[in-house]
Amino acid sequence: MAFGSTDFVSIQLAKHAAEFLGQDKTRELSLQLSSVFSIFSFLELSCTDQGCISIATAAKTLFSRAETSPFSSSLMMESPVLFEGVALSPDIKKAFTESYPKHMLSEVEKKCLPPAINGESMICESNEVEAEVAVVALSTLETVKGYMQPASTIEVPTPLAVVLCNTKLLAVQVGQKFKNLSKYSNIIPLTLCATVSLQVHRRLLQSVQKPVHVVIGTPSRILQLCKEGLMSMAELKQFIMINADKALEDLDMRTNIQQIFTSSPKNKQVMLFGSQMQSQTKKVCFKFMKEDPFLYSDFSDTATESVEIDIMN
Repeated sequence: MAFGSTDFVSIQLAKHAAEFLGQDKTRELSLQLSSVFSIFSFLELSCTDQGCISIATAAKTLFSRAETSPFSSSLMMESPVLFEGVALSPDIKKAFTESYPKHMLSEVEKKCLPPAINGESMICESNEVEAEVAVVALSTLETVKGYMQPASTIEVPTPLAVVLCNTKLLAVQVGQKFKNLSKYSNIIPLTLCATVSLQVHRRLLQSVQKPVHVVIGTPSRILQLCKEGLMSMAELKQFIMINADKALEDLDMRTNIQQIFTSSPKNKQVMLFGSQMQSQTKKVCFKFMKEDPFLYSDFSDTATESVEIDIMN
């Protein structure tokens, strides 16, 4: 059987691609594999030998199958897909629709998800805590994906996002939401609150060897572990509070929150979610903002309230 030069190249590419299909590879490889897929599409049309055409067609079929596997995010470059008008990564959308098949986006989610994913800081006032948690989880996972580095051994966890909750029960619920929505990605969320003893968390953080990307928990537990040098906020990209109104009205909790905030980089996205806030509480919220935040409120009388921004240093 005689092969032309184009046929020979396609066979070599097929052998090369077969070594990687179905394996968990890094994003660098995804660029190579995506290019290989495009080449196969061309070769399928340009080859002169039927056997070579069959190889190219089979390789394309394998790629299509790999695209639906749990490793698809590392095999092919991800393109955002629309979910009720909101652009989500395929792996996150898949996890979301599987975990919450009957969920329809609320007004809070429709209005707050796009700016949150776009990296805007915000203050959101709503009585829909579940919707706020969905905004936090989806936008945080999308943002963290853009900052993740190849896995390597670490000295102490340096999360890219921290989600502070005013109660341990809320922290557990939010942590479960992150776990559900990250199951098809390489993002690692960790919940830290008093449902587990401090000693257990100490041993856990001392033994962690892979990066922890998102930390969810109560301010007191997270601050304690940071003070002990078992975790660092030095690489933080997102600072988030759920039930911020209640958390900031508790003076001891507010002090803990401020210490965590000031231990992180100045340039970061800040998102504060809560119910209808008192004027004084809202002023405190604005102190966390470096620039004008996106404002959302279900309460029309406070939606456009003007508050002087005072950067917290």
